[in-house]
Amino acid sequence: MRVCQIVSTIKQFGQLDGAAKIAGVYDYPTSELWHEQRGIEKWDHVIGVNLTGAANCLHVELEHMASAAASTGRKASQVKIAYYREHRYIASKHGNIGLTKALAKEYGPVGININAVAPGAIDTPMNANVGREVGDKLVAAIPIPRRGTAEETAKLIVFLLSEDASYITGATYTVDGGMTQYDEE
Repeated sequence: MRVCQIVSTIKQFGQLDGAAKIAGVYDYPTSELWHEQRGIEKWDHVIGVNLTGAANCLHVELEHMASAAASTGRKASQVKIAYYREHRYIASKHGNIGLTKALAKEYGPVGININAVAPGAIDTPMNANVGREVGDKLVAAIPIPRRGTAEETAKLIVFLLSEDASYITGATYTVDGGMTQYDEE
């Protein structure tokens, strides 16, 4: 989402009580090792969208949330999405997790909770590009042997943006059917 869209949405509704960044790009791995890949264009693209893009959105959203919290005492929440796989992607998403922790500490005192959600193999158009063999192998590695749904991830996000999560901040929640617990043998 472009920053100007966030500002126009806030102007239209008069306030911002919560926000979730649910976007990213994934650069499918190649057979080349990282040092064998030429140029950093792919790195710049993935980091630019997944980390810098999220930071730009956070900057505008937190500006509005912090001023609203200071003037009204109203609580607000942020949820960021982080996925796992591949070095560029992992670097961008771990950057998001680090940013989540740092900003949670900074904005907790003004009533803004910031958390991250780390989905695994979720059935989305982005993940539809994975070939059948890779997809089958991925699902076989998940203790709950299927892809998750966007709705399952959304339910966690709705909870984290609600008053029921008012004492949760700086956390990363994994929604991956136990995939990251899997120890490849």
